[in-house]
Amino acid sequence: MLSVYIHWPFCLSKCPYCDFNSHVASSFNYSSWQESYKKELRWFANLLKGQYIRSIFFGGGTPSLMSAKLVEAVINEIAKIGIVDQKTEISLEANPTSVEAKKFKDLSLCGINRISIGVQSLRNERLGFLGRQHTVDEALYAVNVAKKEFKNCSMDIIYACKGQSISDWKHELEEIIHLQLNHLSLYQLTIEENTKFHTLFKKGKLPVINSDYSLHMYNITNDILSKHGYIQYEISNYASKLDKICKHNMTYWRYKSYLGIGPGAHSRIVNDINDIVTIEMHSSPKIWMSNVDSNNHGIVKQQNLTVQEILTEKIFMGLRITEGIDLKDILAISGQTKQETSLYHVTENLIKLGHIKIQDEKITLTKTGFALHTEIASEIISSLTSSSDVLQ
Repeated sequence: MLSVYIHWPFCLSKCPYCDFNSHVASSFNYSSWQESYKKELRWFANLLKGQYIRSIFFGGGTPSLMSAKLVEAVINEIAKIGIVDQKTEISLEANPTSVEAKKFKDLSLCGINRISIGVQSLRNERLGFLGRQHTVDEALYAVNVAKKEFKNCSMDIIYACKGQSISDWKHELEEIIHLQLNHLSLYQLTIEENTKFHTLFKKGKLPVINSDYSLHMYNITNDILSKHGYIQYEISNYASKLDKICKHNMTYWRYKSYLGIGPGAHSRIVNDINDIVTIEMHSSPKIWMSNVDSNNHGIVKQQNLTVQEILTEKIFMGLRITEGIDLKDILAISGQTKQETSLYHVTENLIKLGHIKIQDEKITLTKTGFALHTEIASEIISSLTSSSDVLQ
């Protein structure tokens, strides 16, 4: 079983908070991109052949700038090599401009069965602050169109911005819930390096909210969504029903195999519990396309992960989701027994603090634990790696 990620690297403008591999452009040679995507997919035919494709995800960038014909050609190429059926989740990220919303019907007809709309806010002043090119009215129009064309609709929202009051966020959250989407991704604003916001922050020109206030907003968000029946299955992701959970993102968090195609795309191939290969494509669209033309692939780096790298990634990823991590798997990867590590003492302390639970050999974070994910994951990793020669 495999998931496939397709990276479309272009946006009409660069958002000030975004550190993804995206490049500003407004005109595209779709036929050239189609040929490059198909070539790289064929290069990985041995990996894809006979594999059931659990999910396909078009991300970016702004993949709703792709033509429906290009999207369809990529889906068909994957289906020629791997096994794609009605249960395969096929997602595409879209901006909610009126121009892109007009493509939704064609995208649905070409095979997309799940849309993720980058609304980011239902307040025009915050959309301006976030550098978005759409208005609230356009966003609401796009959401309504999407609900008619797709059974699975998700919305991305950014909150916890400076100047955003608790009262206003509660009202906005009620408006979001009123739209009755079956999936929500709600992210607190973070200041990432190599972004315009980071430059402003370093100069002292971008105020941010303090950690206590952001934690309060996070807890309020979880409480309100829970009261309206949404299931939190990951730190920032919520589904109306269990079958509306994003299959593709669960591939990442469960630390399963996925293939990344396109400029800057990454792959993780899990051959065995301690045999994991990662692949990285060249991030420059021009160089990637040139390399694919010459070599049939855009690979710039390929490596086998060390035991410590596997443990670190698996624990950080797995603790993001409510199903948690398997204690037996973690110990098997480390090559140790529980008694040979300080894991027992660390987990006992975290249980007493109310941050984690251990049940049926699964470590899961509690409600308070989710807010301390990074610190808890780091502590668990340290308890495994500090005493083992195998990790060196």
